[in-house]
Amino acid sequence: SNIWKSYHHNVELFYDFIRINDDLRDIDFKRNLAEKNTLCEKAEKLILEKSINKMHNDLQNLHERWKNIGPVKKDLRENIWKRFQEATKIINKKRNEYFLLKKENDNKNLKLKNEICSKIIELTKDNISSHNQWVILTDKCVELEKNWKKIGKLSKEKNKIAWSILRKALNNFYQSKKEFYKKKKVDELNILKSKIKICEEAESINSNRNWEENSNKIIQLQKAWKRTGFINKKKSDELWKR
Repeated sequence: SNIWKSYHHNVELFYDFIRINDDLRDIDFKRNLAEKNTLCEKAEKLILEKSINKMHNDLQNLHERWKNIGPVKKDLRENIWKRFQEATKIINKKRNEYFLLKKENDNKNLKLKNEICSKIIELTKDNISSHNQWVILTDKCVELEKNWKKIGKLSKEKNKIAWSILRKALNNFYQSKKEFYKKKKVDELNILKSKIKICEEAESINSNRNWEENSNKIIQLQKAWKRTGFINKKKSDELWKR
């Protein structure tokens, strides 16, 4: 009788432990389900987030939290996971579409920028022979550069390529301009020397009293003067007066 009572007492204790364990499991399941439902709600709200980076980073954090939450009842596991995955798929699709559109815009903007660079290069294709031409072309170059900068932003990699092409086009333009004025300076110096020489020759005629011969020389010097070309107006007027 004592052994029987002891046996039943221990059997009752055993089943009490099982009931307690089942109750604790049910509590865990409910708590885990509530936490996972909260994560699903947060993931679904992220779909409306405007910042792609924030949306992506927050989703990664939600997935990390999901991993650390325990299981739910077996008959609810598939549905709760499916709900979470559905929100994840929508967010990832939205992110992928954003980057595809960004890539498309990058290519479009890069093409527009490169077309402007080609126009800058075209400015110096023809022979430019005057200061006024360079003034007009410089204004055009400045305007093209402004238009280039107005075009939308590019990705870091494409932006580097675009700036490299622009710098090359601008360097080509301003180097051509620099060479023109360098040559113009040399040409003006030679013209100046020629005009001074003509003045000196004209002045030397004063000592000659052969007026007919002097007239012929003056006529020749005037023709030579016209052939010398143009220089700074102020300097040219001074020499012409001389």
